[in-house]
Amino acid sequence: MEVLSALLVLVFVPYMVWGYASYRAKIPNGDHVPHPCKPNYIWHGVGHINPQGGGKRNPFGLDFVANGRKWNSTLCMKDSDGDGKKNGEELGDPQCIWTENSTPSRTTGITHPGICDPTNSTICQNKNSGVKEICSYEGFNCSYPLDGPDIYNITVTLEDTAVPPTETNYYCQFVELPHDKDYHIIAQVPHIVNRNVMHHLILYGCTDDSERERYSTPAPCNGMKASCLGMLAGWTLGDPGSCQSENVGTPMGNSSYKYALLEMHWNNPEKIASYRDSSGIVLYYTPKLRQYDADVMTTGQMGLVIPPGKDLYTANATVTSKCTSYYIPHTIYIDSANIHMHYLGASGTIEHFRNGVKLRNLAQDDIYQYDSPVTHMHNPVVEFKPGDELKTTCNFNSKRRTNITYYGEGTSEEMCFGFITYYPALKTPFSPVSYKSVDMCEASLPENKGMGGMAGDIGNGCNGFNFLYGHFSGHSNTKKALVEAVNTTCNNMRVGQCTEGCIAARKAFTDHPCTSGVPNEILVNIYSQSDETKTSKWQATTAVCQPPPTGVANNLIPISSLAMVVFAALTGCLLI
Repeated sequence: MEVLSALLVLVFVPYMVWGYASYRAKIPNGDHVPHPCKPNYIWHGVGHINPQGGGKRNPFGLDFVANGRKWNSTLCMKDSDGDGKKNGEELGDPQCIWTENSTPSRTTGITHPGICDPTNSTICQNKNSGVKEICSYEGFNCSYPLDGPDIYNITVTLEDTAVPPTETNYYCQFVELPHDKDYHIIAQVPHIVNRNVMHHLILYGCTDDSERERYSTPAPCNGMKASCLGMLAGWTLGDPGSCQSENVGTPMGNSSYKYALLEMHWNNPEKIASYRDSSGIVLYYTPKLRQYDADVMTTGQMGLVIPPGKDLYTANATVTSKCTSYYIPHTIYIDSANIHMHYLGASGTIEHFRNGVKLRNLAQDDIYQYDSPVTHMHNPVVEFKPGDELKTTCNFNSKRRTNITYYGEGTSEEMCFGFITYYPALKTPFSPVSYKSVDMCEASLPENKGMGGMAGDIGNGCNGFNFLYGHFSGHSNTKKALVEAVNTTCNNMRVGQCTEGCIAARKAFTDHPCTSGVPNEILVNIYSQSDETKTSKWQATTAVCQPPPTGVANNLIPISSLAMVVFAALTGCLLI
């Protein structure tokens, strides 16, 4: 499980942030000005002392206002922060030729025009009033001490590894956890070594050591593993650490998780080849087990296709009464919730309904900031009963994008998730997500065999989930033969054409009892990422030989995690 703690370093005035956001479009690279003392962070309020905007202006903000809130050669040639570099040089317009809505001559190596940096240099000693506190804050406060006699800690890290010179990378390593007895994880603190690339990390609990050999050393990983679905801990940008409520903990040890898989997401947009990293996370744990086991529920929409140039694009997903009645057999108690999107995220909510009546917002971000996630704490906790409903809504602003933005794990792609922490943990992890019009939670119910019986046995020993994900029970050779037939017969098709043999091979696969009725868009995203197929072939044949329904754009959305869609619905899924 991951507990995403309250991350408010400062208290911001929301309406001011929203108002000043439009000014970023009036300067070159206004959406990508980095935080001068926290690599991989964005300083959204470029003209303000507050990184999120609003309040007192920094020197660049004062010059911007004095210049009529416009970019021209006068403002470009100034050195507002006094660090020896002109504003144009810092913002990627050294020739002072940029105009609004155009691409700057340089989009990398951007520095802050209103904060003198390096902040600890001699030239900046007497500058940057008010910035020192923002740059120095790193810690978090726990309501109970973490140095008691019955509290231990272990630092779980990746072995020192070269970061590939590609923008988005996922690496995993198998680790062994303390398991001489049962423990509860009660707190976590990030151990971040290379802040230039670290985007997020997740520590998945594993039920056995089947991934030990494959990930004995750091290796590229793509998707959740069937034996490693527990969410033990995690970190994302802006998270200083977290501790759990005093009556709950995350199980680890002899009768629960003895092993774990540490997954790292590196973001290396400048594709620098010299980076290395050995980051990880510090777990605080105790043998004095607490009253409840805690867990996290993930809701949201994974079928994102966000058109460019939109002030507002809304995606939502509903967890129905029918779904929660089946998967939540008893009352659970929610103590926190937060919304997760990327840089197009503008605002969002997670709503709680009972008998068709809205009770409350579990989370409401009127102004969403990716680099400063806010967790909405509930004290007293919220009672959530079987049959209650949830609605997750994400609002995006793609006005400055020129291409379609799809769902994905890269920061230039998008997500729409709600993370809800609760107790006591359900016996079956519950993460109800949607994929476009497909409600994956309802689709997974045993009664809905139109999804290929993905939640259970549908006869003749065929289990849709096992068939699709390779956990075979007598169907291994059948599946491999069906997939190979598609690859072989469709191999030499020209773009935009389809042969009768290819059509027949595709039909044989989709007519199989284990896949019959599974929506085509789900099959595409499962098998286009499978180790048993070749992505380009499968996507090409599916697009041409079995076009999507009327009204649905013929775009294949790249999902980098193999089991992301159905694993999320049938088990537990946490994506950062």
